[in-house]
Amino acid sequence: MPNSTQAIKTFISGPNCCQAIVQTYAPEHNLDVELASKLGLGFGGGIGLAKNLCGAVSGMVMALGLKYADKLEKFEFYDLVRKSLEDFEKEAGSLDCGTLTNSPYGEKPPPSHKQTCSKYIRMACDIIDNADISN
Repeated sequence: MPNSTQAIKTFISGPNCCQAIVQTYAPEHNLDVELASKLGLGFGGGIGLAKNLCGAVSGMVMALGLKYADKLEKFEFYDLVRKSLEDFEKEAGSLDCGTLTNSPYGEKPPPSHKQTCSKYIRMACDIIDNADISN
């Protein structure tokens, strides 16, 4: 099953967008799924429903760390993260949860957010899976 499909399936079942992504990538990088879930909990809703940085983006950065932190020097990794952020923003139009979901600060998202956020989870997973570190 593609990572994006698994992450969306996980998200639909209850965890937030960040948790869904980190839980998806955890097993292949020897991170306990329950621990991954705890790490990602506060990043949902743009960090605690503050509608700041999209939780899927936060999960993307965490998963990139799981996948590439041991393979790149710190500043090479930062370059990868910046490029990934740029790619996400270019495709989604923003990195900001409130903008992407059109939902106000502090409010729980409506049930329809599952469909909206699923496309951002897919984007984030595609960026992770297609990241190029050969440069």
